[in-house]
Amino acid sequence: MLSIAGVEIKDSTKKAEYAGIPFDVSAKILLQPGFALSLQDLRERFTGKTSISADSVIVLGAGAASQPIENMTLDGCLRANAPVQFFSHFKSERILFEPTTETDSEVLRIRGYKPITKEEE
Repeated sequence: MLSIAGVEIKDSTKKAEYAGIPFDVSAKILLQPGFALSLQDLRERFTGKTSISADSVIVLGAGAASQPIENMTLDGCLRANAPVQFFSHFKSERILFEPTTETDSEVLRIRGYKPITKEEE
């Protein structure tokens, strides 16, 4: 949907396997319903030229919808439930996904992967 709304999402050639199932790994994007419900909402929320790298992670809540996100280039992690501002929302961290092990909780083992937050160097 974001691509249709005009947001450029870079493709990835990375592959991963979780619980024996192969995946193409790309940007991880979670838009809560309060952020946008329709294609028109997405077009209003992302204005100008917006680009998201294949390694990025984005989580946007209802509060982030109060101002458009304009001309953003993202190669990292963005979590916001308020209007997006560079110094308060962008982190020097990555959220990576790795396969679960037998010692992980059942909830994670069913999914086959777990999120790991890693500070960028």
